[in-house]
Parts: sequence; structure tokens; C-alpha cells
Amino acid sequence: MSTASSLSAAPNRQLSLALGAAARAALWIAWLLTLLFWVPRVERVIRLYNVKMPSSAELVVALSHGLVPFGLFVALAFIALDGSITYRLRRAGTRSLWSGLMTFAPVAAIIFTTVALSQPLLLILEALSKP
Repeated sequence: MSTASSLSAAPNRQLSLALGAAARAALWIAWLLTLLFWVPRVERVIRLYNVKMPSSAELVVALSHGLVPFGLFVALAFIALDGSITYRLRRAGTRSLWSGLMTFAPVAAIIFTTVALSQPLLLILEALSKP
């Protein structure tokens, strides 16, 4: 009985690990697409209105210039690393901690990018709204 239940549990475990890694990979890819498509547009608008960017926005722009050429490689490396480590972790608590950290990292990167680039855009909106 236990052999049959452990055999049926193995594909379910692998499927759940694969789905979790795929979801985290989608978050990293979303961040890279943000750097690729959204950041250059925002940078053009900021430079058009000659607004001084805060250091956080400068960091995001620098990342978009440096990371985009290697973006696919970086995304694939993170996906492979995440999937490999998640699969190798045997204890559920350690695996959950790793999954949580690997979910938090791209979400934090997306939030940081959005907030950093929203600050200069808000300054432009304030300047345009003054009579």
C-alpha cells in the first residue's frame, strides 16, 4: 500500500515543483520585459522634460542598459538554478523557505522598478499641472 501511494505522490511532487518554478520564472521574465520595454520609454519622457532622476531611478535605468543584452541568459540561469535547488531540497520547510525567497526576489524587483520610475513621472505631472 505505501509503495503505491509513494509512487503516485512522486509525479504530483514533481508537477508541483515544476509549476512553482515556472511561476517564479514568469515573474523574472516579467521583470526583464519591464526593463526591456517600459524603462526606455519612461527614460525618454524623463529626459524630454529634463527632470533630474533620483538615484533609484538611475540604478534602474543603468540596469536596463546593462542587463537587457544579457537578460535572456540571466533569466535562464535563474530558472535553472531555482529549479535545480528546489528539486534537490528534500525537507518541505527548507523547500518552502527557498520558494518564498525566490518568489519575493522578482516581486521586490518589480515593485522597486515601478516605484523608482514613478517618482520622476510624478514630478513631471506636478510641473505640468501648475498653471
